[in-house]
Amino acid sequence: HGQHGGPGNAVRRFHGTACQCGLANDALCTSTSCALCNIVRNGFDIKYASAGCYGRGLYFTASSSKSDGYNGGSATLGAGPKGHVLR
Repeated sequence: HGQHGGPGNAVRRFHGTACQCGLANDALCTSTSCALCNIVRNGFDIKYASAGCYGRGLYFTASSSKSDGYNGGSATLGAGPKGHVLR
């Protein structure tokens, strides 16, 4: 399976994103500006992607610590809620 592999061709990858609500009460919020809740509710959508280090796109990594660098823009600019989506 390899270091980060799963059965078959499934692999685990992390995506760092902003979380505006902090997932209060363990429930998804309805804010359109909360990226984490919108991803969980609707899935990934390239039309909401911003220009990353390599251009506009959806970025994933095998390392959760690497994805941590891409979840900026949270409620308190780095010190607030952040989100990782494991796919």
